[in-house]
Amino acid sequence: MTLKSRSIVLSLALMIAGCAGSNPFISARFTGGGLAGSGAGGGNPGSGSGRIRTTCDLPGARKFFVVRLDNAANARVSYRITMLASAGTGGFVCDDDLDDYLNAGYRALALDQGTQTATIGCDPVRLNSGTQLLALTLTGDIARDATGGANPQLAAAPLNGAVPIPIPQLIVLGNNDLDFICQGNDPCSQGGFTYRNDFGILISKVTAARTQQTLCNSRVATRPEWLLLDPNEIDTDVSAFHYTTGCFITIRVLNRADNSDPNVNQVVWQVISADGTILHDFQL
Repeated sequence: MTLKSRSIVLSLALMIAGCAGSNPFISARFTGGGLAGSGAGGGNPGSGSGRIRTTCDLPGARKFFVVRLDNAANARVSYRITMLASAGTGGFVCDDDLDDYLNAGYRALALDQGTQTATIGCDPVRLNSGTQLLALTLTGDIARDATGGANPQLAAAPLNGAVPIPIPQLIVLGNNDLDFICQGNDPCSQGGFTYRNDFGILISKVTAARTQQTLCNSRVATRPEWLLLDPNEIDTDVSAFHYTTGCFITIRVLNRADNSDPNVNQVVWQVISADGTILHDFQL
């Protein structure tokens, strides 16, 4: 990570400490639509120019990413994942690319008119620029891996590692479902994955705190999220919680349904950049 990037992360951490109850990454997510200069937004190697403001400024392959979600647990897994991006005048998604997002299943969320905020479970996301907050919510179930890890079972498309998904600015884990939403006032107790038995009955929930390199897991902020690296930054300047434009992500649910150690990950990820560099590897 460059000195500049480290300074940005430190500044964000200080802002978090002084802004309890507000989202410290709001400006980083959506200001100017393209996240230029924010340090929290997608990876166009060597750019550094601030010229990437919208998806129209991205090379074709970097307008998308691919996600493989698999289950290595000897239990069924259910998931709730929401991908978000701003659109309209001043938004990240330019008009020429809007149809790609809509065709992929993104839809405009209803916003609170006073705060311009949509709440995903316990996570408030505010639209600071653009006129629409687009969301792609993916839910489903994955069969158990009877071997407990030797033969991971795949999620359905588009999370099967074979479908290009228009790139979101952030990914929120969990939603308002009682099995996924936070408990009490702790957003890090929200999570995007649950273990279930063969009858669909809940065994345990994987919280964001035990999901590798979310903001909660990284202890950078109390948000059940992963964030897009600024497209004007070099891919290898990622912080722990970043993914990049054009990347390939593998999310793996481990065989730890009965593991109650709060310091042990139950869900891990690997992020490979558009040029094949491993940016994050599984933290088992």
